Amino acid sequence: MIRKAEKDDYLDVIPLIKLAIGDMANTYTGYQDEALMDKTLKALYLEKQSRFSYENVYIACFENKIAGQITAYPAEVMATLNRHFETYFNPDAEDREARLKALVASKEGFEGEYYIDSLAVYKAYRGLGFASDLIHEVERIAFDAGYDKLSLLVALNNPKAERLYEKLAFKSDQMVQVLGHPYKHLVKHI
Repeated sequence: MIRKAEKDDYLDVIPLIKLAIGDMANTYTGYQDEALMDKTLKALYLEKQSRFSYENVYIACFENKIAGQITAYPAEVMATLNRHFETYFNPDAEDREARLKALVASKEGFEGEYYIDSLAVYKAYRGLGFASDLIHEVERIAFDAGYDKLSLLVALNNPKAERLYEKLAFKSDQMVQVLGHPYKHLVKHI
């Protein structure tokens, strides 16, 4: 079953978001310390109109447990969603202002796309179709909202994820650099 995330889901969703974004968790929070990173991501998750807000998250459930999550939203609202980083970013981070400026200005999706920001499934539930189900749910949501394109980024060192996306009809259309990390930008016409 796929459902919209709720605020109370944060204990299960935050580890999935971290799983999806990997070392970018430091980039988004300004913290190296895991507890402070988690605290910041929780604050962003509980905040409305934030990039990692529960408002943008859908979860896959299996036997009343959260198996996976997908975070997605219209690409053109990313700049607005990124503004909350200014509130929660480590106030003592080295080069804080420059890092925040780059973070707030970062662009991963493009106008007219419904952007999949993160997707992760707990290891125990992989291979059961939850990632595909979550993508199909976002595809339905995007189509209903009038979008004809889904997009996402895939790290160059993640060929397994890239194969899944290609199986679901995503095609690479360009390489992008996001905060010093190279990614393939994939698009699916819906």
